[in-house]
Amino acid sequence: MYGVCDLLSQVPAVHRPYSHIRGRAERLHVIHRAEFRYDHDSREAWVIVWVKESEFGDRKAARELRSRSYFSKWFEQVERDTDHAGCLAIQSKPVHYGRSPLKVLAELSRRCKEAGVVSILTPNGYRYYLSNFQPAMRVGQVLASYMAMFYFGSVARYRPADYEKMLNRKFGWAIEEFLATQGHQFVYLMANELLKREVVCPWALRSPEVGL
Repeated sequence: MYGVCDLLSQVPAVHRPYSHIRGRAERLHVIHRAEFRYDHDSREAWVIVWVKESEFGDRKAARELRSRSYFSKWFEQVERDTDHAGCLAIQSKPVHYGRSPLKVLAELSRRCKEAGVVSILTPNGYRYYLSNFQPAMRVGQVLASYMAMFYFGSVARYRPADYEKMLNRKFGWAIEEFLATQGHQFVYLMANELLKREVVCPWALRSPEVGL
C-alpha cells in the first residue's frame, strides 16, 4: 500500500522539494557522469557511473545504497576514483555480446533502470539519478508518476473541495510542481519505454557530463 507522499518522493522533478518539506534526507543521488565501456577481447560490456560523494550527505547513505538488493544485483564495485575528484566510481557487472557491443546497449540500459537509475528530461538532455529507497517501498518511475496523476485526477474530478484543500496545505507547492511538470515528462518516459531508447525534446543536447 503506497501513500501519495511515497509516490511523490520517487518522482525526480519534485523529489528535492518533497524531501525539504518533510525534513528528510534526499534519496535520489545525481549521477555526475556515466559511460558504457567494452572489452573486445573478452566480448564484455559494462557501465560505470560516477556520483559525487557529497551527494550522499554521509557515509550511512552510501552504505544503505550498497545494501539495496536491486542495486547490488547489477552494480558490483564501488570505489573512490582519483581521476574524478570527490567521486565514487560505481561499476556494473559485465554483459557478454556477440559481434558488436552496440547490440547490448538496450540490455545495459534496462538493467540500470532495474538497479534504480531514474531520469528527468531537461533542455540539455536527460539528467540521471541513483535511487536509494527501501525495496518494499520502491515503485518504478513511470508507475509512480502514473499512480500519482491518477490519484490527483480522481480527487479533482470527484472531490474538488478536497483537492483545493490539498493545494492549500503543507505539500501544496510540491503537488503543483508535480502537476506542472509530469504531463510533459510522462510522455517522454513512455516513449522511452515503448521504443527502448532515449527520446529527447527537439534540439535538446546531451549533458556534457553524462554519457548514458
